[in-house]
Amino acid sequence: MCVLYSITTSAALHKKEDLAARTIEPDTYERDESDTSTQDDKQGTVVSLLVLTPLVKDGEKLPYYHPAVARLAVRYIPVADVQEPGLDTELGTLLIEAVLPAIPSSSSTFIEQPPQPPDPASRLYRTCLSLLDTVHRYGWGALTHYRKRVHHDCLVPREDYQDLYLILREKYKHLINAWKEATDPLKHVFEDVGIATFLMLFWKATCGNGDYMPARESTDAPWRSWPRPAGGFLDLGCGNGLLTHILVSEGYAGHGIDVRLRQSWSHYPDHTRKALHVYALDPTCCPIDTRATELENAIGDMPTTTKYDLHPPINNAGTEFLKPDVFLIGNHADELTPWIPVLATLCDAAGYLSIPCCAWKFDERFTRTSSTSFLPPSGTVIGPNEDEDAFIEMLNLGAEGSRKSQYSAYRIWLAQLSRWMGWKVECEVLRIPSTRNWGIVGRERLFLEGDGKMEVYKDRARAIVNEVVRRGMFKTRKPEGKADH
Repeated sequence: MCVLYSITTSAALHKKEDLAARTIEPDTYERDESDTSTQDDKQGTVVSLLVLTPLVKDGEKLPYYHPAVARLAVRYIPVADVQEPGLDTELGTLLIEAVLPAIPSSSSTFIEQPPQPPDPASRLYRTCLSLLDTVHRYGWGALTHYRKRVHHDCLVPREDYQDLYLILREKYKHLINAWKEATDPLKHVFEDVGIATFLMLFWKATCGNGDYMPARESTDAPWRSWPRPAGGFLDLGCGNGLLTHILVSEGYAGHGIDVRLRQSWSHYPDHTRKALHVYALDPTCCPIDTRATELENAIGDMPTTTKYDLHPPINNAGTEFLKPDVFLIGNHADELTPWIPVLATLCDAAGYLSIPCCAWKFDERFTRTSSTSFLPPSGTVIGPNEDEDAFIEMLNLGAEGSRKSQYSAYRIWLAQLSRWMGWKVECEVLRIPSTRNWGIVGRERLFLEGDGKMEVYKDRARAIVNEVVRRGMFKTRKPEGKADH
């Protein structure tokens, strides 16, 4: 939906606004909408006005989520000669006003609705109050020079995200009433819809130079012709399988693996059930090398591991999970979280998205005082010519960017690990209903001169595998359920 904005920057909004929502007569706006500052004869003050007019094509209707109005207006009326101490602005009244749509008559004409008092129980009234609160918060933030703690929409445009999210939310909201797990359906359904939305748009922007050719174009679902990872996706620790279900249902090839069969899986359609697998991934079975590596030299002498039998990540049905150009997904993957950039490097993945929750290292819980970092000394991970504080600043950690919390320290460690594995670190605070909505993304490899095959980074990854095996503390979970589901 396209909306026309007429914006003024001459008004300052104040937190002591009058909460008011009322309808206005249609002819109030029979003027040029670019005229956003008008004279109020009764008060002798300048009124600042913002009018929002939805642009609807002939034969189309407003989407269901849009307020049933012809126009919405935000009006700020300052009170002359009344100022708040300490602030260089006048107090005033902030109004949300609405023009109701015309009513069709029997003669194929439209009748304008007369002004009427708002019904406090109506959806329009609640929408206006919510909009009033939002406008106030933005205005008060501008007045007090508020600085956002985190930045959203760094990797995917907000408008594109919102448009696709609304479509997918409408399509999958029925799962709330059919939820089979003991967890909160509202949180999980809308969270996974949000993550799927982000991934679909992220892949569209990232995989645009690929050779993917859709079987056919779809006007109802244009994303079916969008670029996607050549090796599909792998959802590590997929849990209830909903994210895998959404992506597979929308035409994306991939798999979800988990150590436990979930009740929800049997209620998904056949194409989703085929993509869900009970499988205990053992990351230490990735290829290792007994040579001394850059990491071993950096963090001191480490005993060389002996060779052992390797079992490639293939299930009983012959499905290969870690293959070149696969895109790894870790949404609260817990013990597998630190392994994601390591595995992505070893298998030449197309990239990864990791949304960390519980803090784990490779074979133990993460603590800030742990003696084993698996990384070289601070200052050598990100490069000798880079500033460590600037590196942490760009991680978009929000209020916890000062490293005071363990979760903040964990995210910094994960970002340093990703850089050590040869990935350009990018971060996004996702628009999902979760307090753990910070995601780290790898999509671009960092090349070292003379190392076209990325062997330096693979050696580093193998060294981590070697050390984990040497310590002998890592234990792969046992599958619970049919192993080749």
